[in-house]
Amino acid sequence: MQMSTCCCNGILYIQKHFCTEARLRFLTTGIFTPAATLAFCTGSAIILIPGDAIVGHPAFLIGALVMFASMLVLWRWWPGNSLLLPLAVVAIGIRIAFVVFYPESDDLYRYIWEGNIQLHGYSPFTLPPDAAQLEHLRDEIWEGINHKHISTIYWPGAQLLFRLLARLSPSVLVFKGAFLLFDVGVILLLMVLARMMNFERRHLLLYLLNPLVIIFTAGEGHLEIVAVFGIVLGLVLQRRQQFAAMFAALGMAVMVKLVPIVVLPFVITRKSLTRMWALTLPMLLIIPFIKSGLPLLDTPVLFASKFRHNGLIYTLLSEMLSARATLIVEIIALIALLGIVFFLTPHPIRATYQALGLFILFSPTMHPWYLQLLTPFVVLFRNPAWLLLHATVLPLTFYFDAGATGDFWRNRELLLRIEYLPFVLTGIWWVFQRHRNFPAQFAPVETISVVIPALNEEMYIADCLQSIVDQNEKTQIILADAHSTDGTLDVAKSYSNVEILTTDAGRGIQILEGLRRCTGELIVILHADSRLKKGVLKRLKSIINRKKDLVGGAMAAKFDNQARKYRFIELLNNIRARLTGISFGDQAQFLRKSLANDNVQPLKLMEDIELSYLLKSNGGLLFFKDGVTSSTRRWEKQAYTGNVFKVVWLTLAYLFLRRFDAIKKQGQWFYEVYYEQK
Repeated sequence: MQMSTCCCNGILYIQKHFCTEARLRFLTTGIFTPAATLAFCTGSAIILIPGDAIVGHPAFLIGALVMFASMLVLWRWWPGNSLLLPLAVVAIGIRIAFVVFYPESDDLYRYIWEGNIQLHGYSPFTLPPDAAQLEHLRDEIWEGINHKHISTIYWPGAQLLFRLLARLSPSVLVFKGAFLLFDVGVILLLMVLARMMNFERRHLLLYLLNPLVIIFTAGEGHLEIVAVFGIVLGLVLQRRQQFAAMFAALGMAVMVKLVPIVVLPFVITRKSLTRMWALTLPMLLIIPFIKSGLPLLDTPVLFASKFRHNGLIYTLLSEMLSARATLIVEIIALIALLGIVFFLTPHPIRATYQALGLFILFSPTMHPWYLQLLTPFVVLFRNPAWLLLHATVLPLTFYFDAGATGDFWRNRELLLRIEYLPFVLTGIWWVFQRHRNFPAQFAPVETISVVIPALNEEMYIADCLQSIVDQNEKTQIILADAHSTDGTLDVAKSYSNVEILTTDAGRGIQILEGLRRCTGELIVILHADSRLKKGVLKRLKSIINRKKDLVGGAMAAKFDNQARKYRFIELLNNIRARLTGISFGDQAQFLRKSLANDNVQPLKLMEDIELSYLLKSNGGLLFFKDGVTSSTRRWEKQAYTGNVFKVVWLTLAYLFLRRFDAIKKQGQWFYEVYYEQK
């Protein structure tokens, strides 16, 4: 008994004197972060020590994994928005060391070669490196070029950059140093985005300390970083609504590498449409090459059709289909998925991230440095699957390198399993998570308001109101009534804490009027024939305060009739909300008060889908499971199959029209069709 008392007293003493927030901060800043920083530097040194002998050396994987693990520790434990300057200095210093000491890629030799032959009056678009006309220019750089029989795949923007750098000096250090400057430019742009989008600065460490970026930009010297700079610059300009400059930046990225062209459809809006002329400005870079001939697409098409390496979807499909059939299926599937992103993702930066991710998954060839196109978006959205792929792709670095010896570097099936199996499993897990990360940070919430749109709900309103009262939370309840003619208002008046206001008919109009009266920091929109489950509001508030990037979301809804056909609709609704973020009103949508001010549209119908888009555009989404029970009354009044098709048809019509800003008269047409009014 005495020993037990002593243990309890000891635990209380430790909690009181050592587990304070200040001491935890001391532990992280005083122990974890210095140790992880030292480990990161050690991992870098492990990679650099072998020098040119690093090809196929075990030190590469050991050092890269130490760097990656250290980055994760620093990202996890770095104290909020504290100054990142010390780590930035370390990261830039290590990048400079990789510029000087890490062996360059054979791609870099081609960049130097193509810049140099331009200075001698030759075009890399018409003369491959092994052309007889260029024999007198062959040197050590030429010896290191791969695929000497193929002319360039790099577009005029890249060629003019190569020419400029070759004029300074056709050397490895000059080219790698220039790419390092673009890398630093991306870091600065991400810092601008952090300020504009109000997210924690510690997330920048996922780019600043990312070993994949350091190895393939500062180390090997790949061109992708120039395209990444153009994309991120374009997105910063899009946030500032400087649309002409945005199109010019993205057009320049396309002139460097063709891949960023997939971004363009996702940044075009009605506001930006009038500035698309700026896309023509980067195209002027073609002019210097016209005289010597400019087969822009010949070599890229050859490269895309003949070369196959490490593409996830292509590899899976090629096991079942012919090469031609695989390519056709890939193109159709990619276009279809890009179309889904186009219609379902209203946030241009998230849409850009999803489009580039799809391109990488469907590309027949995926070298490790291609992932740099997604690294800035890992900072913004912190998708664990893509982040993990940044590490598991590294063993493929030396697959094509003749200097790599040992079965490990040549075992293609093993390397593919190491690379993609963790990525796929983590991706599946992430899809079914309730929370989607977003580059934003909101204040904690303490108070809650519930808005209930109602019209002749006498049979259901009492259960609805009682379910809110039973939450045992201090909650503002607002009933937005559209001139009910039954006993709805009498029932509502029997609850002393219900505020009643009268509005015009139309759920969106009623909800908007209710939102204007809300004082709670978190607002729940509850249909009159729905009921909250016990303890929902308390749990919801707890999650919102724990996940600072959440702006709102919806609850998994159960029907009060559990017949098989209603369970099927219930399943489809919840899967749709979880996967797409598009929720319906009977799923008890919720949002922060700060978003409700002047942002919600007064639609007579489809207001739930519009609210979903508003949430998707402004913050992270939460799908709260097992939160609300809803009535099947509308399904019981109408033919089941006909109602299913009507809901699907109206939803698809709204998604299409909304994408082109074609919703008219507060959604009157949808209201008339749904309620069969003529």
